[in-house]
Amino acid sequence: MLISYSHTKVNALEWNNFICQHSSTPYPQSTYNGEYSMACYGYTPTYVSIDIQGACLRCLVLINENTGTVKWSCGPVISGAYQQIPLLVKKFFEWLSSLNLSINKASFTADDTFETLSLCNHLCYYAQELSLKISLSTLIKKDLTTDLWLDAVYYSGGKKRKIKHIIDRVKRDNVDIITCSENMVYARDELYRVHYLNAIQQGYERNKIYDQSALNAIESIILQDNAGISRSFFTVIDGVILSCLNIVILGSECYLRKLAINHRSNYKDPGSSYYAMMAAAEWAKSQGLSTFNLSIARLSEEPKTSRLRQYKSRFGKKIVPLYELKSDK
Repeated sequence: MLISYSHTKVNALEWNNFICQHSSTPYPQSTYNGEYSMACYGYTPTYVSIDIQGACLRCLVLINENTGTVKWSCGPVISGAYQQIPLLVKKFFEWLSSLNLSINKASFTADDTFETLSLCNHLCYYAQELSLKISLSTLIKKDLTTDLWLDAVYYSGGKKRKIKHIIDRVKRDNVDIITCSENMVYARDELYRVHYLNAIQQGYERNKIYDQSALNAIESIILQDNAGISRSFFTVIDGVILSCLNIVILGSECYLRKLAINHRSNYKDPGSSYYAMMAAAEWAKSQGLSTFNLSIARLSEEPKTSRLRQYKSRFGKKIVPLYELKSDK
């Protein structure tokens, strides 16, 4: 049986519980992402549920009605007998085909469980049947159960260098960390609706992004921060915000959702964002979380993509293969 739910009709608690139990990367398939994607990108979240003889498939699919495209991230998520996977995937792709929409950057992870690899195999089969392009990408994750600083290293000029030394440098410059809490409600309007918004808008301008709403993204982040679903971290010097970072907490993992830099500040040391990243990791570890998901890092050697991949790999060393699908048309 296949049922698709709208964002207002899905049982959020039941859906998120299923995703947390059966996915090692739950946020992209959660209702929290559906809510954020609806606000920031204007997508229509659709929650697809397929049940066959005790086996289940769940997938949050994001529909862009303006471009006639559909996407999803790190899904579908399955449970039950792996023998039913071929039929679950077949039903899922039949439903996708019925939408008559192009698939744009849909992704699924290939972690080390038999069920997930079997799912990947069948997803690739149907992707080929539909003449979809398949490309390999990665997720980068940081293990929070060990010493956070051991793998916070990188190589430059042939030498091994420590992230801690970068952070110590900006601390000596009196850069400080602010994080949202119940005690600073009075300051949230300025922090979020002025500084965070400004940093996101700068990023959109630099990267020529015109199809996302920075204001709606901020409003969604505020709502989820207030509910304890997510948490924001800010680096600041002399009252000037340097970088802003937001993580979402779900299951045993926190997920890097939005990192934005204030490029108009007179303080140019890039270490301020390193400070925010490690502060978020330390906080997440203190909450008993086991993994910091730094999100996607594509393998292209295009300069911007390569720099982002190198940046994320300085914090986390666990690489999870991720396959991306895209329509040829």
